[in-house]
Amino acid sequence: MSDKPPLRETPTEGVDISDDILRYRALVDSMNEGFAVVDKKNVFSYVNKRFSDMLGYAPSAMIGFKLTDFLDANNTKVLKANVKRRKEGISSQYELVWTSKTGEGVPTIVSGAPLIDHKDRHRGSFAVILDMTAFKEAEEALARSEARYKTLVEKPLQGVTVIQNSRYAYVNQAFADMVGYSVDEILEMTSEEGWGLVHPDDKSKLLEYAADRREGRPTPTQYEYRFIKKDGALLFVEAFSSLIEYDGERALEILIIDRTEREEAEAKQRETENLYRALIETSPDAITLTDLEGNIIMANKQALKMHGCETEDELLGKASIEMIAPGDRELAIANLQKTLTEGAIRDVEYNMIRYDGTEFPVEMSASLLRDSNGQPKAFMGVLRDITKRKHADSQLKTSTDALGRSELKYRTLAEQSMQGLTILNDNGFAYTNSAFADLVGYEVEDLLAMSLEQAWDLIHPDDVDLLKEKMPGGKEDNLQTSSFEIRLLRKDGELRWVENFTNRVEYEGTPAIQTVFVDVTHAKKAEKDVRAAKDIAHLYQDLMGHDITNQLQVILNSATLMRSATEDTIKDSFLDIIDEAVSRCARLIGEARATEQLMVVPMEEKSLNLAAAGCIRAISSRVKADFDTSFSAQDAMINADEYLELLISNLLMNAVEHNPREDKRVWVKLQEQEDAFVLSIADNGPGITNASKAGIFDMSRRFGGLGLHQSKQITDKYGGEITVVDRVAGDHSQGTKFKIRFPRPRRKSNKSS
Repeated sequence: MSDKPPLRETPTEGVDISDDILRYRALVDSMNEGFAVVDKKNVFSYVNKRFSDMLGYAPSAMIGFKLTDFLDANNTKVLKANVKRRKEGISSQYELVWTSKTGEGVPTIVSGAPLIDHKDRHRGSFAVILDMTAFKEAEEALARSEARYKTLVEKPLQGVTVIQNSRYAYVNQAFADMVGYSVDEILEMTSEEGWGLVHPDDKSKLLEYAADRREGRPTPTQYEYRFIKKDGALLFVEAFSSLIEYDGERALEILIIDRTEREEAEAKQRETENLYRALIETSPDAITLTDLEGNIIMANKQALKMHGCETEDELLGKASIEMIAPGDRELAIANLQKTLTEGAIRDVEYNMIRYDGTEFPVEMSASLLRDSNGQPKAFMGVLRDITKRKHADSQLKTSTDALGRSELKYRTLAEQSMQGLTILNDNGFAYTNSAFADLVGYEVEDLLAMSLEQAWDLIHPDDVDLLKEKMPGGKEDNLQTSSFEIRLLRKDGELRWVENFTNRVEYEGTPAIQTVFVDVTHAKKAEKDVRAAKDIAHLYQDLMGHDITNQLQVILNSATLMRSATEDTIKDSFLDIIDEAVSRCARLIGEARATEQLMVVPMEEKSLNLAAAGCIRAISSRVKADFDTSFSAQDAMINADEYLELLISNLLMNAVEHNPREDKRVWVKLQEQEDAFVLSIADNGPGITNASKAGIFDMSRRFGGLGLHQSKQITDKYGGEITVVDRVAGDHSQGTKFKIRFPRPRRKSNKSS
């Protein structure tokens, strides 16, 4: 395009600018806004550089041309209506979109006024032109951002409410459906009517939490209570709450998950679970156990990682108070005393000190553990590193003004959620919050850059088919009212169990799948630990009730007979029987205690080849049997501990001790599978009937010996599987084969996006 508009070839002769305008020419030349003067024929007689720059011309290329030379048909109509008012001596302000030199529209606000000479005759007009391009772009961006976050909150699977000034300020449709009211009915409720939705037995607890929040005292962020639905039915819920700013005022956001089905199922098991409640009350990131003096006596892997330690020895015996920043130690001592007297504290924040001396913020809950007599025994602390959450809170506060109130309320509800939240479309992740990124060990940017195939790689291979069946559009498209558990694979190779809720939504104009992830890893581990503890307790009870009791009866009977014996040889024979019974008791106790520390010993990568070969050499040197070995897997590395050799030795000795044949033979094979290594140990003994195989690892049935039960416990800890079959298929009399499947260690992910 040339320097002059294409609509005219010869410029119209301009008019002189009025004396008043000329007097202030230096001022208008330096204005940040555009400024222009036209004569009574609407021909430019003056434009400042700011206005000409807006349209991409030089000032000289605009002077002498009509206003309409720079406007399209629609904007020309707007101009003419305001020019008419100008001729009547009336000023006005209106919007115009000018056509630039490149043909693009330039949105402006024009403030025009008439030029009148000393005889009150109209000589033209002048105007200040404000460029609205940046404002329009910001307005459009804000609208798009608001729409994105509105989708996350308005169409979730779980209830979302915002409580402000003791009333519901916001509820989504999912919550309204849960309690059986419409959204409008809930928003119109008074404070008293809103509290009427809560079960009377739970109201005092929630009122206490509300009072604590107003006074700035620590309150739980995760808790359970009951609603009374419109039809009178009970609704059991789990709530996750956090303080937010909503429409410029302090408010409480609550994510509500319907737990009615789970509550009804768990009610049947609650009696036995109460014995182990302290183990599964919380879902921790890190756990420490301290004695009553506050010295650390146990720390899990997450605690070591959080404190920057490589081994448990770096923490064991250390005073926990020394790991708290000096400024928070007085509060920590007070909370320790409170835990001792009240039994527990929840969600207390401290600054702690890592092993390298750096400080970081944590959220901690603690409970008092008691022994069988009800006396205080130790403290269990559950800690969560909240550095990222603190950073996110700070970032959110900084960006509040730029985002605007409407967009901010939806961003807040999504980004501050304590649960993982994703939106998946055909291209991969369209959205993920920081809670999900933390759950899988990636940065948010890395997740958003993943393809759909890479996103599926985050799911454990054994759970992919289950998830595809239950997702909207799958075989079981019923996820509006149900949930299920799967495993996620973190970037570092660690497994995380999650309960997920999935729904079909429309996100930024395209179909997508929205999923909420609740981390249940620690609850799963606690349940497994409880089962292991119960198995050990049953084993000890069984040993005392059967094996040791039998030997004590032998001792008692022999002692009674020895008193009545008159000959020394007879007395000596009874004394030998007593010695053997005492030795048998000692061996049983020793064997039972061999795995006493099984669950607390950390695991590391060990060579299954070396362990099996060493056990075979040791046992073959002291028993009479032929060992036939075949190791097709040459470098079998597994996650194990110091009990690996005990596991293999128990099975080897079982193959020899229970074989009455003179020509005892043992076959040991180590084979490689796609995701595991399999060690099999077979013998040519009398074998095990099918009826006995079914309960050989069941301690309540006592078909297997102590060594086999210990082998089962060790295998379970390694995440493996132990089975028993006939050495010759279909003929149990030809001997027995035990097979142990060890999973391969999971390597750290090499995904870069």
